[in-house]
Amino acid sequence: MRDRPFFTKTLGRLIDYAWWQFECTVLEPSGLTKGQTIEYQRKVEKGQTSLPRRKSRLLKKRERAEKKEDEVVEEQDPKGRIFTPKSPEIPKEMAYIWHWYCKLASFRKYADGRAEPITPENILSWAALMRKTGKGAPSPFEAEAIFSIDRLYLDAFYRTQSMHMKLLQKNINPQEVQAKHKQR
Repeated sequence: MRDRPFFTKTLGRLIDYAWWQFECTVLEPSGLTKGQTIEYQRKVEKGQTSLPRRKSRLLKKRERAEKKEDEVVEEQDPKGRIFTPKSPEIPKEMAYIWHWYCKLASFRKYADGRAEPITPENILSWAALMRKTGKGAPSPFEAEAIFSIDRLYLDAFYRTQSMHMKLLQKNINPQEVQAKHKQR
């Protein structure tokens, strides 16, 4: 099979978009998710709220960076992706794969605090249920894209679970922290 640069590049943009979406759900040591931290920071910048006594790690990094050279704070994951406060755009050519993934993920099973990955059988049964057969059936390329997105989700899910357990060991209940955050 020939290398298809357009699809490879576009798939990369879709994966970046999915990674950012899942990264926003990852729990931080402050007890807030990265998405809540970004939302809170935007409110602070607009003067809609004041800073809490305990600032999140992302806010502290941003302040230190602004004092240095007014540079944007970026967090880099082990695979080289950079987390910035601005979401990447979803590539329009592959938005349907993201929507398919979201529909498939809504049927995900959880057992004993573990999320089960999406399997080829899940994709085939979902496609049959939605009457996506023949030319409308997911191609191997689309199935691989869905599996790649799902691996990103599972990584974010288990990192959040791990941080949740660490916070509970320190007698910090993330749900209480998030409830207080919403009241501000």
